Amino acid sequence: MVSDVRLGSGYHGAVRVNPGPVEGPLFRTWGTGVWTKAEPKLSAARVYAFPDPTTIRVGCQKHAEKVTSDGYTNDVWSYLPDYDAWMTNIYIQGSAWLDGVPACGT
Repeated sequence: MVSDVRLGSGYHGAVRVNPGPVEGPLFRTWGTGVWTKAEPKLSAARVYAFPDPTTIRVGCQKHAEKVTSDGYTNDVWSYLPDYDAWMTNIYIQGSAWLDGVPACGT
């Protein structure tokens, strides 16, 4: 879509976003208000909260701090490159260790 964008009396510019092809396995989160973390541990700084179930790309996964939540316990965390953040696999639909996702650092 092409639109005339004028704020006041001048043209301020435009940006065209082209993320390119999305690579890597896609998964879906579940739950509401689920936070991602700066590191794979509960005490790490919060990065972003998914307000609802969301499709995410997972770059890699690793064993780290054990988490118990909503009746599940797991020590696997996934790195989400699109958010530069970590998420416990408890809130990612699938098995505890996600199929088709490599271990981080390998």
